[in-house]
Amino acid sequence: MKEFVTEFCKAKGFDVPEPSEKGVFSLVVDEKSSISFENNPKEKGFFAYALIGEVPSGKQKQIFSSMMEGNLFGRDTGHAILSYHSGSNTAILFQRFELTKLDTETFIKEMDQYLYRLTYWRDKLEEAKKQKSSGSGSFSELDINELQRHSSNLDQRDNMLIYYA
Repeated sequence: MKEFVTEFCKAKGFDVPEPSEKGVFSLVVDEKSSISFENNPKEKGFFAYALIGEVPSGKQKQIFSSMMEGNLFGRDTGHAILSYHSGSNTAILFQRFELTKLDTETFIKEMDQYLYRLTYWRDKLEEAKKQKSSGSGSFSELDINELQRHSSNLDQRDNMLIYYA
């Protein structure tokens, strides 16, 4: 993990973080975001996670619906997964990396997408805070044809990953 984080930081001009006592690397991306990297020895890999932001009160149904739609088939998350921490009322972006399927170039590309998704969802939360409450349960409409296309191929490994999200 350390080598991948170090190479990503060098490629993108970030300061290389030092691990905490627990071995967690916390990369400060900007004034609003940091990404933590933590080993996952049970799965021979590691994961990245970042706080997206606080879920505004009165908007939970709308935001949770949007997050679930975003997770569906990786539509708005790529290989990452959106989640929610109720104790802090925050949305979180999480991604697993398997060492057996990873090289430096792939990791850098994945992290570029991760940063894009982090910014995308942070902006969506900020937008939701500014919107007046509405009866709508979601930010966007899910294309039913997209759903049918994916659900007809659930036996394919990539589509099976939704069951583990």
